[in-house]
Amino acid sequence: MSHHAKLDHAELVSKDPGATQKFLEKTFGFKFTVMGPEMGNYRMHGRNEGAIVAAIGIREPMGPEPTGSIPYVTVPSIDDVLKVAQPAGAKVVMPKTEVPGVGWTAIFVAPGEVGIGLFQNK
Repeated sequence: MSHHAKLDHAELVSKDPGATQKFLEKTFGFKFTVMGPEMGNYRMHGRNEGAIVAAIGIREPMGPEPTGSIPYVTVPSIDDVLKVAQPAGAKVVMPKTEVPGVGWTAIFVAPGEVGIGLFQNK
């Protein structure tokens, strides 16, 4: 087992993939490629779209599967992100909270009922 593993992909299961995609594009500047009906209209933000560390896929639930996954996005300022995210449709479920000695975190729910965490270093 490698101790040099890194998060490479997060998949967001969304009730409204289009709304989730638009939200992520507006809030973080992500760019997505929609893979077409033969791939279930899977939406991918990856290295071809400018991702530096990890790729993100968005898809609809399969069967009775719940929506889910909370990826954490490291940002320079949680406050600045929330100023953009809330008018774009985010509902804050955990306000900016200090992680003593480490930084701050917050969680919001984006359109499509997708939870997204934010992390800001000290």
